[in-house]
Amino acid sequence: PEPESVQLTLSNPKFADNLYYNSGRYNLVPNAAIDGTWVNHNAYNGFAHSKTGKNPKFSVDLPENAVVKTVTIYPRNNCCYDRYSKMTVKVGGVTCTPAQAFSNSYVKDNIQNGLVWDCNNAFGQNIEVGNQNFIQIAEIVAVGYQL
Repeated sequence: PEPESVQLTLSNPKFADNLYYNSGRYNLVPNAAIDGTWVNHNAYNGFAHSKTGKNPKFSVDLPENAVVKTVTIYPRNNCCYDRYSKMTVKVGGVTCTPAQAFSNSYVKDNIQNGLVWDCNNAFGQNIEVGNQNFIQIAEIVAVGYQL
C-alpha cells in the first residue's frame, strides 16, 4: 500500500530568470508562494509575480524522494484571472493534468479552493510552473508522500 498523502514541504522558490515584479509599492517575491498564507494575501507583497509575461518559469524544490499526487495553485485574489488559463505544471519531466479548464469565472470562484493539477504520482526533485502570460502564485501546495 502507498503511504498516506500529506502536504509536502516546498523550498527554494524562484523564477528561472531570477527576477520578480518589484515596482513602487509592489514587492512580489517568489518566497510569498510558500509562506503559508494565501486567501487574504496582501496585494502589495502577498504573492509571487514574474517580472516578464513572455513564457516565464517558476520552480520550487520538493523534499527528497517525493512522489506528487496533486499540485494546487492559489491564484492572486484581486485581479487578472485570465492569466491562469494556459498555466502548466510539471513534476520531474511529467506534465500534470489540470482538473478542469481555468476560465476567468472559474479562477475567480476558486480563489479559496485553488486550482488543482493531477500529477498522477509523479516523481521528481522540483515542480516547474510555466505560462504564456505572467505567473502569479499566492500559494503553491503539493500533496503526496516521500519514499
